Amino acid sequence: MSYRYGKKKVDGFIKQIRHKEILLSFAKSSWPWWQKINKIETKVQLSWDIHQSAILPQPFLQRCIERNSKYITDEWILRIDTSVHRTQKANKEQTYKKFVKIVKFAFAEKAVRKKTKPPKRAVYKRIAEKKRKSKRRNLRKRIVG
Repeated sequence: MSYRYGKKKVDGFIKQIRHKEILLSFAKSSWPWWQKINKIETKVQLSWDIHQSAILPQPFLQRCIERNSKYITDEWILRIDTSVHRTQKANKEQTYKKFVKIVKFAFAEKAVRKKTKPPKRAVYKRIAEKKRKSKRRNLRKRIVG
């Protein structure tokens, strides 16, 4: 399934959302095997209240809820957690990338399939091959007479 979206339109929305409506919080990461990792708050939690968003158009809001339901809580808050990297900065970048990907996917509309016809030469070749095979099979038949 392929999707298309207007790149400039989406990027403009993402910049507006990023600066106005996103709330970032930090927590201690749950990686017990990394030394000193539990002392520093490296886990990044991105929260975005979709229902209270003034930037989003209504159709986009509905698609965002349908397509990203695993990230959305009961209070209509899109929440993304990242604790993959050892540094807070790297986790923050990873979280923003994930957020942009989610928003772009919600903005994307299904691509309309263009119906195509095979070229005349291909049709001619296929029918000629069928006739040739048919003639060969008819020659294999027993002659009665």
